Amino acid sequence: MAINKKHFEELLEKYEAGDCNENEKQLLIEFYGAYQKNQDWHKELGDREILESELLEKINSRIINEENAPVVFNKRRPLLRIAVIMAIALIASFVLYQYSRVPDNKKDQLAIIEKVTQRGQKSTIILSDGTQIKLNSDSKIVYPERFENEKREVLLEGEAFFDVSKDEKRPFIIKSANITTTVLGTSFNVKAFPKEMAQVTVATGKVQVTSDKSQSSVKSHLLVPGEQVNYDPSSGQMYKNEVDIERFLAWKDGILNFEEMKLHEAAKILERWYGVSITFDNEAIRNCRIVKGTYYKGENLFNVLKSFQYFLGFEYKVVDGNYITISGNGC
Repeated sequence: MAINKKHFEELLEKYEAGDCNENEKQLLIEFYGAYQKNQDWHKELGDREILESELLEKINSRIINEENAPVVFNKRRPLLRIAVIMAIALIASFVLYQYSRVPDNKKDQLAIIEKVTQRGQKSTIILSDGTQIKLNSDSKIVYPERFENEKREVLLEGEAFFDVSKDEKRPFIIKSANITTTVLGTSFNVKAFPKEMAQVTVATGKVQVTSDKSQSSVKSHLLVPGEQVNYDPSSGQMYKNEVDIERFLAWKDGILNFEEMKLHEAAKILERWYGVSITFDNEAIRNCRIVKGTYYKGENLFNVLKSFQYFLGFEYKVVDGNYITISGNGC
């Protein structure tokens, strides 16, 4: 038999007066059982606050009356305990209901995770949506513990290779320097160290790269595999070109590729990979171009420097093992 607000109040009144028969007591017990199974029962009983107030008042009155009565065996005690539990449950559910009405920005915020690699370190990260990220040395990425909104957004400073899980309803967005990279599901490399040329290189799929500070008429590029966008933060210029992607993605497999790279650009990579500091004693040697140079996992830093020295003719000095000065008259 179903029970409604009016019926419930009548039964509670009879119970308070001690006039409930066994069937009516059973109805109250079933009502409590139904509450345990269905947290939304209160919607059919009217105003929650009024009902709670009435219920607590009646139960309190009943407890006082029974405490003042002679101590005898009372079959109604178990039902009274049920009513007390029911009242407590009512109050708890009301608190949860009130909490559900609190704006999202006032509730506990999602944990924000920050991963940082030091010089000489690399890290592999798997996000809550299954996206895999390889974080290069001297880099930082910030992301939420899980994605709950209409988009998936992370912040990057440094270099990382992304293999993004496909989700057509939620684009994946990387904020880095003054560019924004947007994808649905693909693999690509983002390089955006402070005060350096930013690069986005696509391995698979399509990627949209947008600059918020571009000084040219083109502020957005759509990239396909084998294409790269370069953004110069000093001039605000952004341009797209085709590249050999292996040159720019080799680092994720532990390979250093310096082909057609200026010496000062190679020095930045060596600093991050080996945790050293490299300086030049004149501008001419900085801009010498390395024609070829590929080095594999575990290669000793000084072997790399010696091979550069052989082709470019510079000299270098090491102080305390970590400070290197390169000198020469040019190349």
